[in-house]
Amino acid sequence: MELARLSRLVTLYEGRGLLERVQGDTARSAATWLAHATQDLTGVESLVEGESYRLAFNGAYDTLRHAAEAVLERAGGRVTSAPGAHEAVFALADLLVGDAAPGVFAGPRAGVSRMKPQP
Repeated sequence: MELARLSRLVTLYEGRGLLERVQGDTARSAATWLAHATQDLTGVESLVEGESYRLAFNGAYDTLRHAAEAVLERAGGRVTSAPGAHEAVFALADLLVGDAAPGVFAGPRAGVSRMKPQP
């Protein structure tokens, strides 16, 4: 894991109101996010079988996002609903999983922000 880069992103996203720290049983809340991802994936399978590809894509995206939420939650963080939150959760989850699954969430765009710099 790239700790210096992770620290910079945490500072950036907290400063923009996109990330908050969570207390308590993070393993349990992460398991809840994984359950959401599993349910989403079951729905995606049905949509593909029914040839509803656009809806399947949207469901697959939510599956990936929920899995990223689980990774971040397990580490003690949670993204807010502010604009840019999806980008934040994917970038942070990628750094947290590191070499175990490089680029699995944000892909080659990991660490490349589309957000405009804040004054």
